[in-house]
Amino acid sequence: SRKKLLQVFFNKVPFSKPDILTDVSQHDDGIWLFLGSNPQERDEGLKKRKTCTQLEGRGEHVDDVDHSGTWHVQLHGNKTWYIRPCASAKSDWGDTFPDISKCEGVFKTAKGGYRLRLVVEQGDLIILNTRAWFHHTVIEPQKGMCCSYARDFYLIPSLLAPESVAAGQVILPEEKIPDLLPRSSSPNCSLAEIEQNGEESIVMVALIDIEKGEKLTVQRDDSNESSEEDSEDDAQSEPETAPRSSLGGNVEGLDPRLICSRKILKGNIVLSDDDIPDTLPNSLNPTCLIEHSQKRGKSTVLRALVNLQAGDIISVAVGENEDKNLEEWEWDPVSLTLKQ
Repeated sequence: SRKKLLQVFFNKVPFSKPDILTDVSQHDDGIWLFLGSNPQERDEGLKKRKTCTQLEGRGEHVDDVDHSGTWHVQLHGNKTWYIRPCASAKSDWGDTFPDISKCEGVFKTAKGGYRLRLVVEQGDLIILNTRAWFHHTVIEPQKGMCCSYARDFYLIPSLLAPESVAAGQVILPEEKIPDLLPRSSSPNCSLAEIEQNGEESIVMVALIDIEKGEKLTVQRDDSNESSEEDSEDDAQSEPETAPRSSLGGNVEGLDPRLICSRKILKGNIVLSDDDIPDTLPNSLNPTCLIEHSQKRGKSTVLRALVNLQAGDIISVAVGENEDKNLEEWEWDPVSLTLKQ
């Protein structure tokens, strides 16, 4: 699948998202890969001639795009960028059109305008709104390949609490939840599915007490990242174990997908989309939360409410209209059986 191919690629490169954009942007599922070669010497029969000519990319242009920008990482070799601001991109600049005349690397063109010359070396990151900046690249003569990769991103506007709420209360109804949500590794909100008057809806719920005007964030979406690697903070923290579940539903057997196969930290995605069984065990002490992503082609995920260990059972909260007088069953991770 495309997601697996992306993961294979990301495992081979420095990162899938630069840290500076992780919590303030969302990315689409595409990657740009740029390859070029401009050898320092060229064979001419029995002789070798030094190359002095630049390898030109596409002529100077701006892109007709709807995203906020594109970032590029230089994997090998170097590339030279020539950029200048586009005066007609008024929606991007507003009243702050940049003056580049005194910037380092600027030079004056034959027509009297200014351009910035940026040499991007191996390991460098460049972030550019290609709708608001004219840009043109060249590859100088060099050994080996010139290689870089890039991704488009969408900046996420800040979302502020309209009023003060206590932990557990709904802070935004479905119609007021934006498509792009600010993310954080320490969120103060979560999306939840509730049933009201016989109809299901998605709401934003406060995880902690929140004051009016405070920035709202939800859990960082690491579905494109490797979930096998834990941060140092998570590795050193005291593990929160999954509680004993009071399970409802079919207890004759359990879908294998509902048995946690590895350690999953609180807040991370456990299952998504087609991997989620149609029937989920209900629990008075749920280990997961059903959450709907706000990305394009909206998806459904199960997100861990606690740190899960291999063998733990995956369960969700009892619905508003469901019977809360459940028989109590206990999952035995050794024998892989349910015991009453």
